[in-house]
Amino acid sequence: MQNYLVIGLSVFVILVGLALLASIFALVAYLLAQLQICFTTVKEGTAIAIVRGTTFDHFLMAYKGHCLNDPRRAWHTDTKPDWEVMDAPPGWNSAYNFLPWRLLERFGIYWYGLWPLYSIYVYKFEWSEGRINNQSQYAEPWHRIDPTQFVYVSAFPYWLKLPAAEDRDNMPLDLDYLQTMQVTNPYTALFTLTDWLTRLTADANNVGKVWVGARTFEDIVRERGSGGTATDEFVDMMRALNVNLPTAHATVGAPELIGVTILATSLISVAITGQNAEALATATTARVVAKRNAEATVETARGAARAVVLAAAAEKKREIKVAEGKQKAIELVYRKVEEFGEDGLLLQQLEAMRDAGVTGKTVIWANNPFIRDKGLANTLAGFGLSPAELLQAVSTFRSQQTPT
Repeated sequence: MQNYLVIGLSVFVILVGLALLASIFALVAYLLAQLQICFTTVKEGTAIAIVRGTTFDHFLMAYKGHCLNDPRRAWHTDTKPDWEVMDAPPGWNSAYNFLPWRLLERFGIYWYGLWPLYSIYVYKFEWSEGRINNQSQYAEPWHRIDPTQFVYVSAFPYWLKLPAAEDRDNMPLDLDYLQTMQVTNPYTALFTLTDWLTRLTADANNVGKVWVGARTFEDIVRERGSGGTATDEFVDMMRALNVNLPTAHATVGAPELIGVTILATSLISVAITGQNAEALATATTARVVAKRNAEATVETARGAARAVVLAAAAEKKREIKVAEGKQKAIELVYRKVEEFGEDGLLLQQLEAMRDAGVTGKTVIWANNPFIRDKGLANTLAGFGLSPAELLQAVSTFRSQQTPT
């Protein structure tokens, strides 16, 4: 019984000792990582280059769901360039999980090698990124030039500037745009070029100048509109750099030559620049205002013309209705005459008098029923007709009824 107690106590002491050693190891590793000695921390979405002396040795990367095509590892494939960022295959790192320092990677602490034989590659990097101005609450470029020890392997928006590009009218313009890029091969980006961002910016601005030179200021400003006013020419032009860099002597794109892929482009601002910037801006504004005023004048004239046409159409329609009314009145009187002969005229006169409210009163009959203010004259006036018009209509109607 005592032997079991001794064995159990020994196992407990060993486990406690191992846990204590592991805790001490983790604490020491964390402290060393802060000092960049043997261990380091890797931010998610970035990669760090490790050099042996002054020669590149390997990369450390923290990018969930991805791994590097590391030629030292079992998952390396010949179908992709060395150190290419790729989707992690199933079980890609299971063979290395038993190593004690691999457990620390779950906490963002990475073993990179025995210092000072191995060290972290640090390089001077100059770039601009967007940030919100606390006072204006608008985005503005934040220019930075710092010693840097990592490279983004996830998408990152860089703020680029195309200075003094002349439009079709030789007006100098400054263009600010965001270029969202992703380093897809950190070795190509860091070790085959002196400055990958400067090279890619030069290519982007090169095609940007050509694009600006073929358009007017108004067309370029419209490019950064929204809805029906926006176009994709600037975006398409930048996307084409992934297939062909115009400054290269061969047909090769940015991912292959620079190790960087352009994911998105957004034109932020267009500003007139140069010594006469203020005068040019004033003249351009005046030209735009004059153009819009002219367009407004044309629209006003078109509206007035439409109003005249509609009024004329309405007047014509009214005249047609009046004519139709007169025609119907003539036909009505004529039918009375046709039906009752001369008595029809008297009947028509009596009906008109009745409608006028003179029933029961003395009626003076004249031999000529068409005498003005008496007889059928009042009735015809009620229809808007004159005796001459009635006679003309009767004559016309009879001629149409006479067989040929």
